[in-house]
Amino acid sequence: MTLERFKKLTEIYGANLQSWPKQHRNEINQLSETNFAQLREILDSEAKLDALLDSHRIMPPDRAFFDQLVASAPQATRKHERSWYWLTGVSFAGIGLASALAGAFCISLCISALMTQPAEGTGTTSELIDFEHEWIAS
Repeated sequence: MTLERFKKLTEIYGANLQSWPKQHRNEINQLSETNFAQLREILDSEAKLDALLDSHRIMPPDRAFFDQLVASAPQATRKHERSWYWLTGVSFAGIGLASALAGAFCISLCISALMTQPAEGTGTTSELIDFEHEWIAS
């Protein structure tokens, strides 16, 4: 690790070496054997910045702002309004199911009426099918 890399890491992780990842702490031990004074100087300057950032406190918002924020929030929907939307969807599904059943019933009536019409002659359904006709071309 170089001094430039150490400075960059202190800007990222701060002056508290215990908050650094373990792999970087091991590299610092090797670097501190040769450049201890420079490392101490970099850590001291970062410690001042850390202390300044730690001393900053965010003030809570004043009551008037809080009241204005709550007043401008959208109102919650009532329970029966939400159930109305649900029932609307169920009614459309019921109408669709009833239509499908009515269509199936009409088709079954039409097919049964066609199948029960008497054929020319005796009036039996079997005469509609020509079993004796030969389809082979001569």
